Amino acid sequence: MPRILLYLCILVATAPVAGFAAVRAQTEDGRTVLLHDDGTWTFEVPEATPQTGGHGRDAGQDAMVSGLNAPYEFWYDQTIWSLKPENIDPLSEYEFVDSSTLVQAMTVAYPFPQGAGELKAKVLSTIQATDPDALIIFEESRVVNSRSVECVHIKARVADEPFIFYFYLHASGDMAVQVACFTAENVFYALYDELTRFMNGFVAP
Repeated sequence: MPRILLYLCILVATAPVAGFAAVRAQTEDGRTVLLHDDGTWTFEVPEATPQTGGHGRDAGQDAMVSGLNAPYEFWYDQTIWSLKPENIDPLSEYEFVDSSTLVQAMTVAYPFPQGAGELKAKVLSTIQATDPDALIIFEESRVVNSRSVECVHIKARVADEPFIFYFYLHASGDMAVQVACFTAENVFYALYDELTRFMNGFVAP
């Protein structure tokens, strides 16, 4: 981490004073850091490889659970992910853990007669109730298994450690469905491709 900060200090000292785009720097472990013109920095999220019609599940995701409160499906790879026998969160329909036990995941469905923008704000405010400094660090609309979802990454502190929450959000009719996985920040970037593959098992209503 000290070397990351040294690289950032060098970039700050050598960058133009105003009007520059995000500057990229690489850490020792190969991750890319983006230095923004407001003085903040974030890790760059690698782009997922698009599939026909957007993102989609692959043949290895051969186990499926069906929504209890909404008609969604979630497909997952049983060689990497396990369905927990009991849920920890009373709101979740299903909870998962990966083989390393470093990543937790869940699906949630509940009545929500508003749109995707309001759902995104609700999710952020819920996390901010625990960490007021939580913020969205990445967001985009995606087509996943031919359904429209909102992809959101939220950075927050859990037990004073930086975590990333990776969401797929879908709101339609009077229901909302959330798929989320979450882990420590360093694990998130190291496992990003596999986390995206996991998330792509979501088939929204």
